[in-house]
Amino acid sequence: MRLGYFIALMAFAIFIIGCTKNYYEVGDGLYCLDQNKNSICDKDEKNPDNLYEFKPGFFCSDANENKKCDSEEIDNTTKLKSNSTANNSISSLAINNSTPAKDSSKTTHEECLGKYDVVKGVVIYRYASWDPFLSDNDAIYKDGLEEDGFIVVTDKAGTSTKDSYDASELMKECFEGVYSAELITPPEFICSSNKDIFTKYYPSYNDVKQFALDCRNAKVV
Repeated sequence: MRLGYFIALMAFAIFIIGCTKNYYEVGDGLYCLDQNKNSICDKDEKNPDNLYEFKPGFFCSDANENKKCDSEEIDNTTKLKSNSTANNSISSLAINNSTPAKDSSKTTHEECLGKYDVVKGVVIYRYASWDPFLSDNDAIYKDGLEEDGFIVVTDKAGTSTKDSYDASELMKECFEGVYSAELITPPEFICSSNKDIFTKYYPSYNDVKQFALDCRNAKVV
C-alpha cells in the first residue's frame, strides 16, 4: 500500500515539474529522464534499473554498471515492446521472468539426482550406524570400490537405534519404491542410473564390484 502511495505521489510531482525536467514514464510507475525529448528512454539516458541493451530491443539490469550483461544479470531480462494502448512511438517495458527451460537431454530421474549432487553411473552405499559390521563394511566395500576407481555415495538409513530404517530425502525423492524401507540387513547398494538394487547379507567384494561395473555402464532411467 505504501508503495502505491509513493508511486502516485511521484507521478503527481513529475506532472507538476514536468515543464522543467523531461521525465518519461516507461511503465509500471518507472521513469527515465528523457533529455532529448524523443519520448523514448534511450540507453544513454538515466533509468531506475540501470538498463543496458545487450541486443536490439533487449535489456538487462546492469547492477554493477560495467556496461555489459553478466550471467547473473541476464537471468531477468527486459524486452522493449510497443504499448498497444498508446501511440506506436511510445514504448513500455515488459519484464521477462520466465523460468529457464529444462535441459531436455536429462531425464526426470537425472534431474532429481542433480538436486543432491549425485551423478549417473555411481553406486549408492546405504548403511546403518547400528549395524555391528559397519566398520568392516566400510573397509571392504566403500574403501575397496574407491581404490578401484569407482565413485561411491554414502547414504545413511535410520538412526543409531537398532533396526531403524528411516530413509534419506535422496531415497524418498529419487528412489521411491526401490530402496528397502524396513527389515533389511545392511549394507544395501543402489545404482544411481537404472535404480538396480543389490542386497545380500555380507556379500563378497567381487559381487559388489561386479554390481559397480554394471552400474557404471547402465543407461539412466
